[in-house]
Amino acid sequence: MRLLDTLRRKDETRDSSAFSFDDLLAMFAFNGNTYYGAASPLKAPSTPVAQSFVGYTGGIYNQSGVVAAAVTARALLMSQLRFQWRSTLAGENGRLFGTAALAPLERPGDMTRAEMLYTAEQHNSLAGNAFFYLNGGQIRLLRPDWVTIVYGSDTDPEDPTSALDAELLGYAYRPGGSGSQKAPVFLTPSQVAHWKPEPDPVFWWRGQSWIGSVMSEIQTDRQATTFKSKFFANSATPQLIVTLDAQTTQAQAEDIAKSIARGHEGSPNAYKTLVLGGGADVTVAGSNLGQLDLKNTQGLDETRIALRSRVPATILGISEGLAGSALNAGNYSQTRRLWSDAWFTPTAQNLCGSLERILTLPPGRTAELSFDPTQIEFLQEDRRDEADIRGQKASTMRQLIEAGFVPDTVTQYVATGDESVLQHTGNVSVQLQPAGTGTP
Repeated sequence: MRLLDTLRRKDETRDSSAFSFDDLLAMFAFNGNTYYGAASPLKAPSTPVAQSFVGYTGGIYNQSGVVAAAVTARALLMSQLRFQWRSTLAGENGRLFGTAALAPLERPGDMTRAEMLYTAEQHNSLAGNAFFYLNGGQIRLLRPDWVTIVYGSDTDPEDPTSALDAELLGYAYRPGGSGSQKAPVFLTPSQVAHWKPEPDPVFWWRGQSWIGSVMSEIQTDRQATTFKSKFFANSATPQLIVTLDAQTTQAQAEDIAKSIARGHEGSPNAYKTLVLGGGADVTVAGSNLGQLDLKNTQGLDETRIALRSRVPATILGISEGLAGSALNAGNYSQTRRLWSDAWFTPTAQNLCGSLERILTLPPGRTAELSFDPTQIEFLQEDRRDEADIRGQKASTMRQLIEAGFVPDTVTQYVATGDESVLQHTGNVSVQLQPAGTGTP
């Protein structure tokens, strides 16, 4: 039995038990297998994920208010998802329904549904990947930097991800990460839902963090914040250049510098009158933060961060989004809809597609995992628009039926927009009949 066949059979059983590391090594070496090599079985086909997860969390998420606000805005919206099956049968028009198979998503285990989805979006933003592990009817999130994606190939075992027959074998989870002494546990694809809404364009089998593309903006934003802090801590008064008399000794110059620092540096000494002895000339190098235009400098960086996070500046609440007409009712409504249509809905659908892997599809039904938009407050304005559209459709159907068209064909026309399906009954309204020809 070849390794790939063994792993395929294991996954098809949907067994909730996991491979031990010893079992994994035994399979890798089984029957002279050369997929991974005996010395380093995980080296060739494995891809570590989110090696900068801890760095992004500690160095950016915990220290950059703009990034933390963007991640929080995304996570709060994703945490409102309520999952449902959506029928794909013709004639049911995407009807939503629930089954017992959705119970792990509603009650994942130690975490609530909202907490699980909130944390998953944090993993997505910071690592580009989120891993949901289903075991015994409960779902837990795997820390992304402790997960290794394992691929295999019959034609190119040394570099399986570049082969045409590349196949996902599973995931190796090592508690504590690569530096841990704990043995990794191998999990099959049917046990793990891998969510990667932004796939890496080079390493297509894993996702990438949106934070990585705005590192320069994050750095300059933090530098500007540090500059303001240093300004108030060391030079709350105008920056001065003091020119002393040529006869002044080095020791005297140092004493004068210490005296100025002691009496005029720091916020408590702001705007005190500076008095110097004869022979000293004072030049103002800069007067205040306004002249440095730090507000606009930081505002541009904040806007770029908001743009990359896909959270509109108005919703994020940064300075650039709170100016001018951005908060007008009509403009805010359009901004909210743009965020909903261009980011939230496709991202939520992507998550549903990923989670569907570890769920049991309804028996005898043709359906896909989806979500109920009526449970998301952010989308309620869209629901009103949908109600208006349904009202317009109902009015159209009534007019066509009253005009004598067959009701079933009217329903089909409204659903598809195909005018060729309309069929007329031959009966017309009395207003179209000649006077005196009707039955008394």
